[in-house]
Amino acid sequence: MGEYICNKQTDQCERVASALNDIKSAAGNPGIGGAAQSTLEGILAFYGKEGEDNGVTITTQGERGDKDVGHTTADGKPGAGRPVHVNINLAKLDGLLEHHTKASMGSEWAGIVAHEGRHGMTLRDHNVNRRAAEKDNELDGYRAQGWVNQGLRVNSMYGLWKQGESTLNTDAVERNAEESTEIWCQSGGICP
Repeated sequence: MGEYICNKQTDQCERVASALNDIKSAAGNPGIGGAAQSTLEGILAFYGKEGEDNGVTITTQGERGDKDVGHTTADGKPGAGRPVHVNINLAKLDGLLEHHTKASMGSEWAGIVAHEGRHGMTLRDHNVNRRAAEKDNELDGYRAQGWVNQGLRVNSMYGLWKQGESTLNTDAVERNAEESTEIWCQSGGICP
């Protein structure tokens, strides 16, 4: 298992560690199914534990008015050890969550960390430079995010999962993935 570097203030790094613990709890819920558990365990392995540099860097920068809650990039050629940079916009996320319960805030925060971690797994091994690849990347991210909500048994503010459902809301996964892909296109992605 790798280890990540958190480049921010101690309290923000503690929030990252808490989110990873919540992802671990979600992955441990057998009710989410094997594929979901495997994906969340893969995300945890991607991040690893805070400490030595495995090429994963986490930052928490941004403003409330930014479009993205999270953004993940990679440097160099695809392959093991490719440097991956995960940024979570805490100001934007906290603004979105200011009227939610503490449980909801924690699950959404963990969901975003899982979503961006799933992107990091993809970007470590592949270049995502076309609309179709970005859409697949976003679908994977929103599924991971929803599985965190499902595993923690907390409704998703994105509509990805809600109490009483045994599976993710595939329409919400699709809708959110399309919206994120459009933002990517508007930000300079190669889109026909």
